[in-house]
Amino acid sequence: DDAAHTAVILAGQCFAESNRISDAARQECSARLQSAFDATTDTLVFIQLASVLASIGGEDGVHYFERVLSQSNANVRVVAAQALGALGKRIAHARIATVLLTALRDPEAPVRRAAIASLGQLGYANAEIAKTLHTLRENDDDPTVCAVAVSALARLGHAAELILVKIPAGEFFMGSDEDSDKQPPHQVYLDEYYIGRYPVTNAEF
Repeated sequence: DDAAHTAVILAGQCFAESNRISDAARQECSARLQSAFDATTDTLVFIQLASVLASIGGEDGVHYFERVLSQSNANVRVVAAQALGALGKRIAHARIATVLLTALRDPEAPVRRAAIASLGQLGYANAEIAKTLHTLRENDDDPTVCAVAVSALARLGHAAELILVKIPAGEFFMGSDEDSDKQPPHQVYLDEYYIGRYPVTNAEF
């Protein structure tokens, strides 16, 4: 029930913040979180439980979410793919990337998007990952999957292959005194981003 979910989520958050908890205690907490995840049908609770499981870390978390990726519920598979990206803070990236690569073959576009975004979040790339992301960018039936693949490739250091240019973070003035629709001129800060070197053609769009 809601009270039990709240309690186990809070306990997991405490475990995640502590460096002085035994492996046995962490594994028991992880097992209870996994049981709660398996039992709930509430999407928000799925997300909260997955986030806490990812913050606890551990190889057992990778095994668990790998198993979840084979479930029939696409929403649960999306949450699992997202959690694997967060697990990268604690587990070797190569291990997680291997699991995420299998999720890129998922029939549901939201799952592929989540797996691609997690690969970009990991910051880990090898030739197979780059090749797979390029293939998805060029051939996936869902345009949003293609867009996320472009973003992930840029984050993984392949921006030059995409004919993208890195724009450093900074401030600029936006607006005009001369045009009433653009008043007043004001300073805007933007984080670092990538932009296409050339305009997008109709075919590319």
